[in-house]
Amino acid sequence: MLDSCEVLAVDAAAFREWARLMHRQADKLLQDALIAAVAIVHRLTVAARSTRGFDHLNVPALNFFAWSAAT
Repeated sequence: MLDSCEVLAVDAAAFREWARLMHRQADKLLQDALIAAVAIVHRLTVAARSTRGFDHLNVPALNFFAWSAAT
């Protein structure tokens, strides 16, 4: 599993997206917005135990702990 992981850099494109996401937002979203920005730039879905912080950031988010095989 570890060999299949890739760490994505927070580059200039991600910082520009982060700044766009943070415009007129509360400071409590700093970390979630940075994760969302990297996901948006790379066209990825965020997988997190709590997706509440990503709901209004326009990024697809998935909570595997709440997912069931029936849905």
